[in-house]
Amino acid sequence: MNSKQIILIFIMFFIMVLILSSPLWLEAALPIMKDYLSSVMVTLESWYDFLKFISAHIADIFTRILEKYVFKG
Repeated sequence: MNSKQIILIFIMFFIMVLILSSPLWLEAALPIMKDYLSSVMVTLESWYDFLKFISAHIADIFTRILEKYVFKG
């Protein structure tokens, strides 16, 4: 065996260990990810509410401008 083959064997071994131990990593990481995702959802909901408020305000300003300058009557 030459050095290239030995390095490839070690790389394959480490990849196999990572694949076989992935359920353990996921089991430890899922509660952390769940907490993180729930906080992200709270942030996105507050941003969504803010954007709804701003868009309604902009639409109100736009309709007032239209009524004042375009639909003179």
